[in-house]
Amino acid sequence: ETLAVFAPLAHRLGVWMFKTELEDLSFKYMYPQEFQELDLLLRGRRARYSSTLSAAARDLKAVLSQDPKMKAQNVRLRITGREKGMYSLWYKMQRKNCNIDNIDDIIALRVVLDTDQLHDETPDEYVTRQNNLCYTALSLANTLPDWQGGAKTKDYISYPKPNGYQSLHVTFKHHDVPVPLEVQIRTRQMHAVAEYGMAAHWAYKGGQHGEDIKMDLASRRVTWLASLVDKDGELKTDPMKFVQEVLRDELGQRCFVFLRDGKILNLSSGCSVLDAAFKIHTEVGLQMVHAEVNGKEVPPFYKLQNGDRVEIITSPDAQPRRDWLAFAWLGSTRSRLKAYFRNLEKEQQDKESMI
Repeated sequence: ETLAVFAPLAHRLGVWMFKTELEDLSFKYMYPQEFQELDLLLRGRRARYSSTLSAAARDLKAVLSQDPKMKAQNVRLRITGREKGMYSLWYKMQRKNCNIDNIDDIIALRVVLDTDQLHDETPDEYVTRQNNLCYTALSLANTLPDWQGGAKTKDYISYPKPNGYQSLHVTFKHHDVPVPLEVQIRTRQMHAVAEYGMAAHWAYKGGQHGEDIKMDLASRRVTWLASLVDKDGELKTDPMKFVQEVLRDELGQRCFVFLRDGKILNLSSGCSVLDAAFKIHTEVGLQMVHAEVNGKEVPPFYKLQNGDRVEIITSPDAQPRRDWLAFAWLGSTRSRLKAYFRNLEKEQQDKESMI
């Protein structure tokens, strides 16, 4: 229950500390033997992990803070280390069918770069300059004499993940401490998206900063949490069905699609274009005429794939059809369609009673 519901809820709400703690506690009681074996293995390695993180943070901070380009642009650095949660580590070993020595991100350094926007700089120029600073930091990291590797870089800045995640990932090893260390380099804006999701991206684009962004993101999370109970009363009438739908619709595998304006829509894997329309707004779903995916017209039951570009064509004269209920993957889509048809029937009955 905790692994299936509460830990994913904490993840979705951005409460990362609680997510890891919930997962590790569940792991301890659900798989006690595996937990003890992994804990024993990690106990003998944590001293090396700690020394590796300390050495890496010290070396990186020295080379980055002394770089003339970084100094000239008044770059502020924040370097933090982390050890992968035990459940997350065990789950990855199971998924990849490998042992602990084949996992490269057990420990990681997160390098967050931050600099102020110049007065004569456009937002796009500011983003480009910050992106270039990340590549500069990567080049400087590759010059560290005691660190080997760095040849294989995962460039999520030039090629973001479908959910909008951006960062540079590179793995090093120190000649004295042969433990793989993943270094993640990103800007403050990229870090906000990584921590809080795409809502942070649009908050930044809207000109919000600091506490305003935190308040906006907190408000969005509360709104999303409140929306879970809007399931046509199923929490009271059929609690198991309600939980199953929340697990599938909100906490299951995700599908990220792009809208015409470039925004990213976060959907449950298995959603149709009809679900996408209602996810944008109830009126968009109710007034949908047809949809285009990647430039081609598709039926309302078309199943969306990661990376699809979606455009919903609407008309104020359009009305939904009852057979759309069969195309709805999300419970929220069905609930809104049922509410529409109930109101339509009530209006017709009221008209008939007046005759």
